[in-house]
Amino acid sequence: MEQQRGFTLLEMMLVALLAGIAASLVMMAFPSDRQSAVPGRWPIFARSSILPWKRVN
Repeated sequence: MEQQRGFTLLEMMLVALLAGIAASLVMMAFPSDRQSAVPGRWPIFARSSILPWKRVN
């Protein structure tokens, strides 16, 4: 009897489905700020979030 090599299409689809469910749960965990967000403010927020972690030599 030959051994099976690789993954079947069903197994790959199951992994994709589980990844999609996990991603949707992560997205639902964070509140949506789309209505209250100011479009030009995200670079300032990103910069202020990264700078405290920047290493000072």
